[in-house]
Amino acid sequence: MKKIRPKKIKTDKTVAPVATVSLDRVMIIAGLVLVFSLTALSLYLWQPTWLFPVAEVTPPLVEEIIIEPISEPVCLDCVSDPLSGAVLPKAETEGRPWAVMIDNYVGARPTVGVSAATIVYEAPVEGGVTRLMAVIRAQDLPATIGPVRSARPYFLKWAQELGATYVHVGGSPEALALAKKLGSQDLNEFYQGAYFWRANDRPAPHNILTSQEKLKSYRESLGQEKDDFYLAPYQFKESLIDELRLGSEIRVKYSEGYNVSWDYLPVTNSYQRYLETGPHQEADGGLITVNNLIFPLRTFKIVDDDLRLELIPQTGGTALLCQDGACEWGSWKQTDPLQRWRFYKRDGTEFVFNIGKTWISLISRLDDVQY
Repeated sequence: MKKIRPKKIKTDKTVAPVATVSLDRVMIIAGLVLVFSLTALSLYLWQPTWLFPVAEVTPPLVEEIIIEPISEPVCLDCVSDPLSGAVLPKAETEGRPWAVMIDNYVGARPTVGVSAATIVYEAPVEGGVTRLMAVIRAQDLPATIGPVRSARPYFLKWAQELGATYVHVGGSPEALALAKKLGSQDLNEFYQGAYFWRANDRPAPHNILTSQEKLKSYRESLGQEKDDFYLAPYQFKESLIDELRLGSEIRVKYSEGYNVSWDYLPVTNSYQRYLETGPHQEADGGLITVNNLIFPLRTFKIVDDDLRLELIPQTGGTALLCQDGACEWGSWKQTDPLQRWRFYKRDGTEFVFNIGKTWISLISRLDDVQY
């Protein structure tokens, strides 16, 4: 019996075995891919100039514009106004000022037209009452002025020093005697009533008023519309505003109902006037502000049974000088009674006024003013 041998199965020797990739190699490749990706992303975000050069952009040509400074017109005929110090065309400084006696009695208020004055003199009369003399430039006359009150000799002398036309309603015997010497520069309602009127809404005798129209017509009747006169000016400087200055108050003691205070306003470098506890407000609602305050120390005496006062003659004395929010004691001098009195600082130099308005209040004692 033949033995049957099993057949050998042929295998294909050309087929290669399946290759396997190690885990380490995969991790290396993945790491390289991640590094390259992060590098590319950072280059894209930060865009360094060496990789992305920025092209220089030339700005368009712009025509150069030269702005010439604006020059203020030169006033060839300007002069310093002797009352305010303002530099004005000569025609605006011509003509005598007006010196109007203003009733400051409590029952006569409110005043009207005082705020138009460049200089105001304030002084006591009889019975503790004070009176005002408003010195108004011919070009600044307000529509209405008053109430107008009677003359006193010392006010009249101040008007005479300024070359002003003195406006009043009667006066003390001594004042009326002096007023006659002024001639046409004295305008007394007693004899020239056409240039005044009596208001129905004010109690008599505190109801006499005058106006710009009436005062101008008085000068026209005399042919004195352009009456030239010379007044020696004070020294003036620009009123400089400094808002860093501190506000302050000056109190002036007269008598009940007539006490005054002045509030310094740094924003305008001026002083606002108060009567007792309220602002000195005029009939038209206007307030009174000035740039200089002068408080001369003078001595009064009673001269008659009506308690009228007279100033003791002096050629000089003490004065408190206030401007720019500060006060200092100085002096006043008047060697010629027909010339303006002059004011001097403590070091002997003449007081230089701020351009603008001035209020002169006479006091009898040093402690009448507190500041």
